[in-house]
Amino acid sequence: MSVFNESHPEDPVLRRVTPLVLRGGLIVAMSCIGLGLFLWVLQPGEFAIQWRAITTGAHPEAFSWRQELWSVTRLRPRGFVLLGLAVLTATPLSRVLLCAATFARARDRLFVLLTGAVIALLAVAILFGKIG
Repeated sequence: MSVFNESHPEDPVLRRVTPLVLRGGLIVAMSCIGLGLFLWVLQPGEFAIQWRAITTGAHPEAFSWRQELWSVTRLRPRGFVLLGLAVLTATPLSRVLLCAATFARARDRLFVLLTGAVIALLAVAILFGKIG
């Protein structure tokens, strides 16, 4: 039996929780990005440093998520913007994971297989993005 069947008990849960996950992720992401942009307005020198590094191709240090997350604790604008973009990117992935869990709970093997394939493709895309 498919989860999309109107009489299925998991269907209302999926319909109620999915918008909360998507809205929550969007609100958190936009708040982080907005705060980062606001901090850039307050610290224009930070923007100039980043812009110069991008336009000249001079990247003095390798990118590190640990370092970017640490920069959030120091109220650095770039860290907030990147954190917001990461949350925004992870929000649809969390929806796919939610669906996979719901389908697994409903023992709907076809949809578990399909959502598993989507998760695998996303993992491969993330891996290739990190390599390339």
